[in-house]
Amino acid sequence: MSVTASDSIIFKTVSAINRHYNYTNEGSFECSDQLLNKIFETGVFTLKLCGQDTYMDTPWREQTQYIAGDSRYLQKYAYYPFGLSSEFLMHYNILSGAWSQRWSPEGAIRSRYPTDYLLGEGTSVYLFDYELEYVIMLGEYYQYFGKKDALKQVYPNLKKLMTYFEKFIGKEHGLLSKIPGWIVLDHPDTYPMDLKDEITAMNCLYYEALKQAAIIAKTINNDAQQATQWSKQADVLKSNIRKWLWSPDKKLFLDSYGSEKCNQQTQVYAMLYGLV
Repeated sequence: MSVTASDSIIFKTVSAINRHYNYTNEGSFECSDQLLNKIFETGVFTLKLCGQDTYMDTPWREQTQYIAGDSRYLQKYAYYPFGLSSEFLMHYNILSGAWSQRWSPEGAIRSRYPTDYLLGEGTSVYLFDYELEYVIMLGEYYQYFGKKDALKQVYPNLKKLMTYFEKFIGKEHGLLSKIPGWIVLDHPDTYPMDLKDEITAMNCLYYEALKQAAIIAKTINNDAQQATQWSKQADVLKSNIRKWLWSPDKKLFLDSYGSEKCNQQTQVYAMLYGLV
């Protein structure tokens, strides 16, 4: 609400109706630090606002279900206060990613779906790092909820997506190279990273995606042959990341091959996914 008038206007009352997904409160947090308690309460309230019939990136701007890039973290955060009652929203998000594959003969999944808004080149309709995080999210879904049915259902989609990734492996260094579209990562337009052809953070995400895909293949789908193939690819990629993207002089990972910059975000990706 916006009011542009003289001070003769008097507000007697202001109210709003809030609706959100029907979570069950299954977890809580309280400590002696009142600031931390308030932060937790604010986070829980934010999760409620972003949980409608789908998870939304924000309740005020796009109000869009982003696949993995946003929902991967919503899955993590919602599990602690809402537990198993949040599983339906993740199940739907996983299936939405798989269903979106029908629009890409190559096997890519859309980063926001279902929507027909802003689908042209250079938009956020296909975000390569979100597609990598989709695979990681599938593994984390099983870790949190322990359910196999959805992962068995989307396993053919997972295999198609992993095959799609392989076409971007460069011959010279064996790294993901010349990735199409907008690279989001830690929003490098706000926190600049030196993003050249072979980006360290993207390869770290790919390494984790290969590991999670191997676990899904072996543990959930009894596909030992495919699990072995993805595990071997992960080992080779890990070796190539350390060989080509590590700076012995700076003792840090470079933002990209050929870069001189070693930004903080790059080091976080490397540590988070076990490259250090």
